[in-house]
Amino acid sequence: MITRLVPPEVPYTGRIVIADNFRDGAPVWEAHPNYPDTEIWWQGIYVLSGWRSLCVKDGSASPSAGTVAMARRRAPAVVGGDVAVQLSFLFPSASATSYLYFAVLNIAHYEERIVKQLALRYDVANSMWEYLDSSLSYQALEGGDQQLDEGIWHKLILKLNFGPPQFRLPAYVELSCDGKEIDMSGLNGYAEVVASDVPRFEVQIGCQNAADGSAASVYIDDLIVVEGEL
Repeated sequence: MITRLVPPEVPYTGRIVIADNFRDGAPVWEAHPNYPDTEIWWQGIYVLSGWRSLCVKDGSASPSAGTVAMARRRAPAVVGGDVAVQLSFLFPSASATSYLYFAVLNIAHYEERIVKQLALRYDVANSMWEYLDSSLSYQALEGGDQQLDEGIWHKLILKLNFGPPQFRLPAYVELSCDGKEIDMSGLNGYAEVVASDVPRFEVQIGCQNAADGSAASVYIDDLIVVEGEL
């Protein structure tokens, strides 16, 4: 297969599912309806490339500890097998942020409609990566201790496997952040059969408030999702 490049010079092989550098704004992104206090906007304060990035934050007038802000982007595509996600993220305040969330969801329709979900979250206070398991609970990732500083850009790469369209638990392959690689082979995510939902691929990115009165936020730039390899 021919290796190609997409801005900002990311080599890939396979089909691009989503690619976004946010330079033109991003009307395809929306606040997740399950998190009504979410505010999303495209700004030029924290930018890695181009002149805009996506900000996801708690937009409530009185932020509360534990409140989650979550943005999502849907693509009218169903993926299978290996999937790679690469993005850059920045959180401006560690004291205001308890968790950062990075999730991908795939809804396929074979003989039945199946939702498969893989997700990572970063525990800011404890400097630890966690993964979503097959029971929809987050577990500490072995070898997942990593100090990430506020106010600077971090590069995240997730290698995942959604398997065939039939019912089978999706699998984690590898997490890489700022050059630290963590083997996730043998770990599975979540899957369930649903009565009705629109087949699609979906990326979700968010953050959670650490304390009352302080709104958490996370900035995203240079996102690419490939069905294949980066």
